[in-house]
Order: sequence, then structure tokens, then C-alpha cells
Amino acid sequence: MPEAPHPAARRPAPYRGPLAFFGYVACLTLYIVIVEGQGRLHADMAEAYAWGREFQLGYNQHPPFWAWICGLWFRFLPRQFWAFALLDAINAALGLWGAWRAIGQFVKGDERVAATALLALTPCYSIFAFKYNANIIFLSLWPWTLFLFLRSLRGGLRDGALFGALAGAMALSKYYALLPLLACALAALTRPQVRAYLRSPAPWAALAVAAALLAPHAFWLIAHKAPPLQYLSSQSGHGWAEMAGFEAQTLLGALEMMALPALIVAWASRSGPRAWLATARARAAEPEFRMLAILALAPLAFSLVSALALRTRIYPEMVVAMFPLTPLLLIELAGMGDMRAFARSTVRLAAAGAAALALLATPVSLMSVYGSARAMNSLPDREAARAAEAFWRDATAAPLGFVAGMDGLENSLAFFLTDGPSAFIDFDDRLSPWVSRGALAQKGVLTICREADGECRARAETLATARTQRLTIELRHVAWGHAAAPYRFVLSATPPL
Repeated sequence: MPEAPHPAARRPAPYRGPLAFFGYVACLTLYIVIVEGQGRLHADMAEAYAWGREFQLGYNQHPPFWAWICGLWFRFLPRQFWAFALLDAINAALGLWGAWRAIGQFVKGDERVAATALLALTPCYSIFAFKYNANIIFLSLWPWTLFLFLRSLRGGLRDGALFGALAGAMALSKYYALLPLLACALAALTRPQVRAYLRSPAPWAALAVAAALLAPHAFWLIAHKAPPLQYLSSQSGHGWAEMAGFEAQTLLGALEMMALPALIVAWASRSGPRAWLATARARAAEPEFRMLAILALAPLAFSLVSALALRTRIYPEMVVAMFPLTPLLLIELAGMGDMRAFARSTVRLAAAGAAALALLATPVSLMSVYGSARAMNSLPDREAARAAEAFWRDATAAPLGFVAGMDGLENSLAFFLTDGPSAFIDFDDRLSPWVSRGALAQKGVLTICREADGECRARAETLATARTQRLTIELRHVAWGHAAAPYRFVLSATPPL
């Protein structure tokens, strides 16, 4: 890695790490609670809770690590929306911290501060950080994996093992992790010192640790006929015209994510894309610059190419975490005259952006509740949970063991119900291997279906017994005094034996 700069270059713009971290968490948490907390619990978040509660070695669509994190989180925190918002905010803030460490492997001082502040100004680590799922966990995992990869290039056993542990955690969250890890491999192989690196213990320690972490999941895949791979296969094979649309949408989304840092850099440097391309050509022979460019750009390029090869859909959300080094690359391409002043400006902008999240949360929430079609049709999951709880208590004094349903309602109720039941997802044993008919009879089950959903109601009847009680109820979701469209639900309660 490059030599440390002159001590005078180490003096950063005004910046306090812990204060920035906790301040960012507080602002983002407040924003998510006020803006997103007024609607339905997002289906991906409810699914993360329902899966994580069971701690399986794998799940129908994805590997387990991200769901384990959610399950552990709610072993210690109450099942309230604010706790989910806090998990989202900490995940984003940890990602910014990891990016700070990764950027520090290339530059120090004011340039490091400016690159991190520009990253904080992207929507990746703010409004896109909401909706904890198998993609958003990469906001924290990828920057730290990147940092440890760069450290492991020195050849140390410890750094190599830590890099392998983070790489294993990424692969255990989503197989998509293979693409950014492929960028790491390409960056390592293009270094002049690649032979010395391959002779060091670092890459082999990384492989050994990652393989050890992935081994239990690999055995689970074999034993269960690889449900995530079957799911991936079911999502592949789209037509070329459709794929072109998705690829363009993802590329446009990536450009939008980086638009603000690019505009700020262009304005501050008084240069633009043409000058940046000239700089890239001039510096292409520099090993460290080449490695920076690969790590900043290759994950997105590999994502687009792999989606095209598999003909599977790719969404902007899937690449939201792939840009921790992109602001630094923009700064290097543009060349700043007064980096000290630029760093100060970007820090102030990032602080203002975080404060704006908190200050504008209420008006944004009011506008979305009263002015968006999504809010007008929001499913009343919290209201349904309260009604279902009262209905269950009328039917039996026993705690509720399972809740079943479709469209993610069962997962939302599993989160909000006081007894913390397990979710019987879509009434499907394959999606819910922790459920058995004997356990349903012993612990009791509550089902919820929309009245208009005949398939759900038919599946609910397969769980009914002579002791089952039923209730049809109409509910509306209410936020800021606004009542959304009404929904009619059919509840059935089958008490335990």
C-alpha cells in the first residue's frame, strides 16, 4: 500500500469519530421511525424477523447470516418498529465507519475525510438504508470486507483470516457476494506484488476460514436439495428485451446514487467527465490507482454482466452497497486544489444532510401519508395484530404458538403479537421447516387471510378442527389521523390441545 503521507497532510478537517457515528445513528433512526414507521412493516423486514427467529442453516430464498443478525437483535431488544429502525441505522453507520477504514488504506487526512463525507451524502447510507434485508446488510459487510482485504495484501495471517471471516459472512448473507469478492481477486491479481502475496499465508488463510464458515450451510444445501439455488433458477431465464430494461434501470439507479458526490466534486474542482477520463488514462499505469478503480467500479460491472449471463432480474437495491470507494475515485480523477477547504465543506454538507433527515422527517411523513397511493392502500398490519390478539385471548388463555397466512401478513403478525409466535409462511412446510402438524396442534395456530383471498382461506381450512373459532373483521390503517382504505380479514383461532 502507499506510504503514509507527510505529517502535515494528516491533519483532518474538524471531525470526531464517535460523535459523528452516534449522531448519524440518531438522525437516521428518527427519520426512519417518523417517515417509514407510519406504514406497514416492510415485507422484507418482517421476513427477516420471521426467519431469524428460527436460526436455520439456510432458508428457501437466501443463506442465513443476515437473518441471524435480525434474530439475535430481537433476542435483546423489544419487538417494536423503533428497534428495527435502530438496526437499519446502525447497519448504515457501521458501513460508513468501514468505508472510512477502507479509504484510509489509500489516503489519509483531508482527502480521507472528504471521501467519507461524500459517501454519507449519497442516499445509499440514508434513505436507502431502510428495509433491512439480504441486500441492505451489505452496507455494513462490504466496506469492512474491503478494508480487511486491503489489509490482507500485506500478507499477514491474521488479516487474511479476518478477511476470510468477513467474506464468509457476505456469502452467508447472499450468494451475490461472489461478485464483489471477485473484484477483490481481480485487484489482487493485477498488483505487481501478486506473487509475493500468493506466497504469503494471507490468501490461503482467507480461503480456509471462509470455507470453514460456509461448510455447515453447504451441508444444509446438499441435505435440502439447495432451495436457494432452486429459487435463483426460478428467477432466471427472462427475455433479452426485459433484461435490457432491468440492466438500464440498475445502471441509471447507480448513477443517481453517485450523482450528488459527482456534482460536488465537479463543482469544487471546476472539471468534468472529459477531464476525468483524461486523468484516468494518464494514471492507468499506477498500480494503486488501478486497484482503486477496480474495487470502485468492478462490483457494479460484474453485477450487470452476471445478471445478463443468468438472465435474472437485477434491481438498483442489489447494488446499493457497492460504492464505498467511488467518491474517493472521483476525487482522485478530479484533483482538488485546496483539499483542506473541500474537506471542511463536505463535512458540513454531510452534517447538514443528517440533520435534515431529522428535521424534515415529520413534513415528509405527512406528505407521504396524505399524498401517496401507497399510504392510501397501506395494509393495517398493526391493527390486524391487535384484533388478532384480542380474538385469540377470547378463544383461549394459552399462549399463541404459530400464526399462519399469506402475502407476508403472517410474518408481520409474528413480529407484533405479544406472544412472539412462529410464522407458518404461506402455509408451506418447505418455506417453514420449523413447523410440523404436531407442533401446530400442541401450541395452537391463528390464521389470517384477506376475505377476498380464496386460496389463503382454503389453506386455512386445512388447519381447522372442531375447536376452531372464526371472525370476519374490517380494519383500516391509521397514521397522522388519516385512515387508509378498508380491508376485510378472516381470522381463525385453533387453541392448543
